[in-house]
Amino acid sequence: MPHFTTAWTVMFEHAAGTTPTPAPAALDALGADLNHPSGLLCTVSTLDGGLTIPGDSDSTACAMLAARITGRNVPDSTHLDTLYDPSQGCYRTFLFEHDTSTTTNIHVAAVLALDGRHDRLTEVLRWLTRAVSEGRTLCKWHLSPTYPHGELARITAAIDHPLAAALCTEAVETLLATQNPDGGWGLHGSTTEETAYAVHGLATAARSHAHAYASKTTDALGAAHTHLTTQPPRQTPLWLGKTLYSLRPLVPVLRRTATTHAEQMLSSVASGPPGGRGPALGACGGRGMDGGLVLRAAAFDVESGTSPSGTG
Repeated sequence: MPHFTTAWTVMFEHAAGTTPTPAPAALDALGADLNHPSGLLCTVSTLDGGLTIPGDSDSTACAMLAARITGRNVPDSTHLDTLYDPSQGCYRTFLFEHDTSTTTNIHVAAVLALDGRHDRLTEVLRWLTRAVSEGRTLCKWHLSPTYPHGELARITAAIDHPLAAALCTEAVETLLATQNPDGGWGLHGSTTEETAYAVHGLATAARSHAHAYASKTTDALGAAHTHLTTQPPRQTPLWLGKTLYSLRPLVPVLRRTATTHAEQMLSSVASGPPGGRGPALGACGGRGMDGGLVLRAAAFDVESGTSPSGTG
């Protein structure tokens, strides 16, 4: 899955504050396929291949985030709207999908926040809030509950919206409660991949909401750092296709970036008292996801789901 691996490598390297390492050719191919006539990106490159595999909203949203981080041109997020289900207030991953994916909507929420689509973002955050309250947090593509909770914490920590703040708190508390005694995370024993998702979620929350999470997460991140640096990486099959599989190129990236992210947060805590809230998710170009337009909570009427501009 070249595009999937490229996009995720960029996202998690950016989360850790490191320079994205994918080859320029891979990033150029991803950017070109983002402009597919369907408006949706296929997980594998369609360039010169004649592939007719349909694209999906999750891969497209992650690719849009990666393209922004690396300064590529990004299509408007309205291209995703062909998969929006107004009756549910969420995005389907592909046409005719019956059971909507939590992680798809987490990643789409990040794109909506960056594009300033306030009303649509509120609808998706409301759907995620219902899903979490009803215990529907498992990802249909992945065995582990740590993956959706880690991503929920990582993404919502950077969105300045009251519903996002509540979702972030729920995700952080769940991650802290499910850490294994060896410092890692894993449903059936700690794995490199699951531990990395948890670390990125907790570290992003601690950076963006230091007053609320820094003290809570310090011990957990310290134990996780020890686990990641003393245990050999495990290529555990956690992804669901026709059979279980592991994204082998991604696991070393997750281990490296999570280790760096944990070190940054632990160093920040050791150097002095935590500061205030970090930058919120806003529009950005080559500056990365922390730059540009900031979405303020005051811009939302949570009950009506509208912003003062009435845009969505």
